Amino acid sequence: MSNARKLREVFAQEKTVVIPGGYDALSSLLVQKAGFSAAYLGGFSISASMAGYPDWGFTTMTEVLSVAVNAINVLDIPVVCDIDQGFGALTNFARTIHAYENAGVAAVHFEDQPFPKKCSQQTNRAVIPLADAVSKVKVAVETRSNPDFMLIARTDSKSTEGLEGLKRRIGAYLDAGADYCIFCEQQTEEELRDVADAFPGRVIAFVGDVPENAACCLPVSAYEAMGYKALVYCALGLSAAYRGMENSFGKLRCQRHISSDDLVENNTPLGEIQSLAKIQQWQTLRDRFNML
Repeated sequence: MSNARKLREVFAQEKTVVIPGGYDALSSLLVQKAGFSAAYLGGFSISASMAGYPDWGFTTMTEVLSVAVNAINVLDIPVVCDIDQGFGALTNFARTIHAYENAGVAAVHFEDQPFPKKCSQQTNRAVIPLADAVSKVKVAVETRSNPDFMLIARTDSKSTEGLEGLKRRIGAYLDAGADYCIFCEQQTEEELRDVADAFPGRVIAFVGDVPENAACCLPVSAYEAMGYKALVYCALGLSAAYRGMENSFGKLRCQRHISSDDLVENNTPLGEIQSLAKIQQWQTLRDRFNML
């Protein structure tokens, strides 16, 4: 079964699909280990972790794709991947759709921002004209060869066109063939509910990237009640890893010592990480064929 078909079945079986965000193969394996049905790789998380750059379109199509391929090669669950605005012009976008589908990515989401884009939590974002954004959706639909490969359109238009303009764009993208649309500019529960009511079962919410905004951190049950089809916790893996590493490195710097008790309490044993990285399967293969 293709990864795209796996994701379609997950969406068909689960009322609201919860998808945590990782930033590499190991973090995606932890998503799988926790029991989730799909993993997410976000542009911000990849740009920050792989290159140390902000989410301003610095990463290339092949750089992000290489992260996705590494995750796909070790996962049993499907991967949803952020492709920013497509890494360039419309022709670049078409190539990106083709490459990610062929690589085994189950779904991509793409923005209606111009190049270079900005992270959804940054101000002064611009969007391309509606007609151009609709053309991108149509190109994506025509480019994919497997109808199971999921196309998710994201709009960043609320700050410039208001909530009604945002809903107009979501409707246009769905009419053009997008499977789902992403809403990521929520400021109140009323806005979340308004968008979900307008497109029941067709909208995905970004969750938890701005903890000071209560509308970004509702329980899953609240989104289910509104009718959101999926929730993407975009940078959850990156932010958790950042805090953990910052604490450990800072403690070593200040105390000039990491005690055994501290390691037990705050760090994962290396053997457990090796197990997640499937060392036993590889050792079994070596033993079977008498490899060094």
